[in-house]
Amino acid sequence: MKIKIQTLVELQSTEIEIRRVEQALAAAPERFDAITAERQGLTEAVEAAEAHLAALNKRYRELEREAREQQDRAAKRAARLHEVKTNKEYQATLKEIDDIKAVVLGIEDEMLALLDTIDEAKAGLKEKEQDFADRDQALREEAAAVEQAMEEDRKRLEALRLRREEIAGQVDSALMSVYLRAQVQQRDRRALAEVVNAVCQGCHMNIPPQLYNELQRQEQGDLKICPLCQRIIYWQNEA
Repeated sequence: MKIKIQTLVELQSTEIEIRRVEQALAAAPERFDAITAERQGLTEAVEAAEAHLAALNKRYRELEREAREQQDRAAKRAARLHEVKTNKEYQATLKEIDDIKAVVLGIEDEMLALLDTIDEAKAGLKEKEQDFADRDQALREEAAAVEQAMEEDRKRLEALRLRREEIAGQVDSALMSVYLRAQVQQRDRRALAEVVNAVCQGCHMNIPPQLYNELQRQEQGDLKICPLCQRIIYWQNEA
């Protein structure tokens, strides 16, 4: 009985490791997606900062052009002053020149304010670029580590599955049927549970004293089943 139980224990241990590796492999694509999404977010943040700065620079150039055009208008009006015939026309031209100068001053004020905004945008872009450079390198390394772990897990899974078949081949069909039947009844798919100090480690409940004594004596016969959780139970020498 002890030899059979130890074989089943090894079988269960191998199957548990198989499920762990399968879960790790199943989770890897999700981690890759998270890495890709974070890198995309960093890229988009840089692109948005670049677009914002480009729009500000474009607006500044538009204001420069508008200021030059207004200044040209004022110069042309000033050049016409000696051509006017009447005082009324002279005063009207002067007012027009003053109005144009007022517009130019407004444009220049907006340009000065815009320069501060541009400086802030440049600093923001630099920060976003630095964030991207710092985090992108870490994300690339993490992606490489995930890929390497996946490759190792694939190899380990293949070896574990072969080992599982090898161990299962050592168990006779009747015993394997009992094992599989106990396994499907458990949410965690653990068919076996060790008993320690008369407590089943599967359901953490005390088993009957007589059953515990039989486990300790390693009696030959049928497998022992926990009356509460229906797992196959076994006992290791606690000394």
